[in-house]
Amino acid sequence: MACQTREASVGVTESFEIQGSALQKGSHAVGMAALARLMGKVCVVELSFLPSAQLTSLKLLSISIFAVFLILSINGRMRSSAFVRASLLLTSYFSVLMLWALLALMYGYDAFYALRAFASYFSVAVVFWLLYIADIEKILPFRSVVKIFVVSMAAYIIAKAIIMFLPFFGLASARDVHDFLGGSITTEFRSEDALLLRLTPGNDVLIPFALYLSLKAESGFKDKLRGGIAVILLAGAFLSFTRFVWAMSIVALLASFSFRKIAAMAILFALVLFVLDYSTEHAISDEVYTRLFDIASVNKKAEQARLFIEYIGDRPLLGYGCGAFMRDYIRSEYLPFQYETQWISLVFQFGFLGVILIVFFAFLPIRKILLLANRLRLRKGLAEVVIMYLLYLSGAFTNPYLFILNLGILYYLVDRQASAAYLGLK
Repeated sequence: MACQTREASVGVTESFEIQGSALQKGSHAVGMAALARLMGKVCVVELSFLPSAQLTSLKLLSISIFAVFLILSINGRMRSSAFVRASLLLTSYFSVLMLWALLALMYGYDAFYALRAFASYFSVAVVFWLLYIADIEKILPFRSVVKIFVVSMAAYIIAKAIIMFLPFFGLASARDVHDFLGGSITTEFRSEDALLLRLTPGNDVLIPFALYLSLKAESGFKDKLRGGIAVILLAGAFLSFTRFVWAMSIVALLASFSFRKIAAMAILFALVLFVLDYSTEHAISDEVYTRLFDIASVNKKAEQARLFIEYIGDRPLLGYGCGAFMRDYIRSEYLPFQYETQWISLVFQFGFLGVILIVFFAFLPIRKILLLANRLRLRKGLAEVVIMYLLYLSGAFTNPYLFILNLGILYYLVDRQASAAYLGLK
């Protein structure tokens, strides 16, 4: 009897120990999930608000911390099909980039630039992968990301507009602002006494997508707040002075308003611009005219394309390797492999075989819609996502925006929005 009592006591003790261990593991997982959620939100704010060329080390540190907490929080669920599938794709992309980085070394390019290009191209995919995993594991849902992203983009536009109009308000000259930024953000101004600067951070590419998401009812914003944010985003799209950003913004408006409302908004917007243009001594209209009829820029990009085609003819299949660049034609000392004609420069680096693989990865965010292409309908929430994304991809023929760290969030937003539209279409 005493032996049985002792065995029962031991069994109860072991049971309590097992339960205590399970509770401890559960609380640990909850804590890690909370930290991952917090760092995920921090990353979204940084990628949306901070200019693409500034504080890169801070962004990478936040992304690394986010990755650690995320992995620890889902440690027991890494065998799920979604996790495995996403990880296999990320590993495949990593392998492609690494193979072509080794190719660049074989052709005599500096390892420093090969690795820098590799890091630039791969970090965008890592941002997408982290946000995707956090979403499917319900740690940082898509709707939460959208809210943070839209508000952060509105704050970014306000901050950018203040800097652009500092000369207008007499707080600093255009030259002072340019020198203060130190070249970390591309600035353009027509003269020393100009009243307006043109700033072109890569974040501007995100504005049309923020505009599109802010206008959707499921974004969670109240009507008045949604309208105010939309006005800020629309103004930011215009002040980007970038043609394909304007095109994507028009698509975003067409997806959300009737032609009558768009016409009324256009008239009101035109009146405001007329007043601002007059106040800035026609600096705005001059900039718009330059963007629409910028022959010098077109000629520069045509020259780039011509030189690339000559080089590509020697190694059309595999190219010169990840991070390769034309030694006799460098556009950026910091990123010599980066050119305005980005798609053609990618053919130069990766050859036609490598670019086919990159195109495959680039189309993954809209893969589900492409699978149902025969049932595609021009309806809200579906065609607009595809059109805006294709405009973004086509913009890389004249702008080097595909692999900016901040734009990793764009691929995630397109993928999640396209998936939602796909589920509605099935």
